Amino acid sequence: MTAAASVPEGATAPVQVQIVPPPPHPSIYVEGLTQMMVGFPNSRIVLHSMAQRDANTPGAPEVRHLACELVMPTSSLLEIAQNILRALAAAKPQLASAQLEWIAKLDALNDSLNANPNIEP
Repeated sequence: MTAAASVPEGATAPVQVQIVPPPPHPSIYVEGLTQMMVGFPNSRIVLHSMAQRDANTPGAPEVRHLACELVMPTSSLLEIAQNILRALAAAKPQLASAQLEWIAKLDALNDSLNANPNIEP
């Protein structure tokens, strides 16, 4: 795509700009927010994924892997936060429906396990 503006008579033409899609980007899975530092003019968000958790050992540390670190203008962070909240509010009925469907599937699987005496917990 090329952007061009009309040029008044006697003025020099602006630089032609070509917008090119980037090469394929990585898809990064995250499970939580480790740290957020809000400042001016930029803010930093550190996101993690779970690496290991020993639920059987009380007080055992939860091991997390750093998934990514985002540094962006604080104004962009605020805009992203607003967009996320709007999208979640709009999707609330679908999320509730999907939750009920998921619970029904888990209940059916659990019932089938209880009905089969050959399967041990």
